[in-house]
This record gives sequence, C-alpha cells and structure tokens, in this order.
Amino acid sequence: MEGLMGICNYFASKNCYPDVRKFGSVQEKKPGRKLLKLPAGEELRKLDEICKKCAIRLFEIETKKCPVCENEDIILSSIVNIESQFGSMKGNLYRCNKCNTKLLSDKIL
Repeated sequence: MEGLMGICNYFASKNCYPDVRKFGSVQEKKPGRKLLKLPAGEELRKLDEICKKCAIRLFEIETKKCPVCENEDIILSSIVNIESQFGSMKGNLYRCNKCNTKLLSDKIL
C-alpha cells in the first residue's frame, strides 16, 4: 500500500481517522484472495495530510528519513517490545528532530 497510511502501525485501528480507516477493510474478490481497496492520486494526497496530523501516528521506516517531513536527522529513543490494543510492536523507536514524529524500525539505522 502506498502513502503514509500504509506504513502506520495504527492504520485501520479503532482510533484511526474514519476516512483513512475505511481503506483497511478487506474485500474478497476471489475465494481465498483478500485485497485492500487502495486510494490513488488526489485522494491519497488528502489522506496523507490527515495522517501527517494524526496524534497517534507511528510510521515504520527502513531508512533514516522521516516520511512526514523528509528530515534525515532522527534519533534512537528506545528499543520497544509493546503489546497493546493495536497489536505487538517490536523494534527500535526513533523520533524525528524536526517534526517530532515517532518512527519504528526493525533495524538499527
């Protein structure tokens, strides 16, 4: 899935913004195959703006770059192993020094 919602650990949870959450519903097109409805173009850009302002956002990253502001100055905050209503979160918790976004990675960046 593209866009910020596709990398958010809280995507489609009960606390996710309703306009974003609805894209987490699974549709069955063929028996045994489940697909997500994906937004595109202007609709995806609008949803990304919602995700950028979300109070509970936690984006998964693979490179040392904030997906919200594209800042590369991020710092390791802690190592997490959390069980919550949103599921398990394990990995390295980072914070962007520019926009304060929480970021999660399964590797040390």
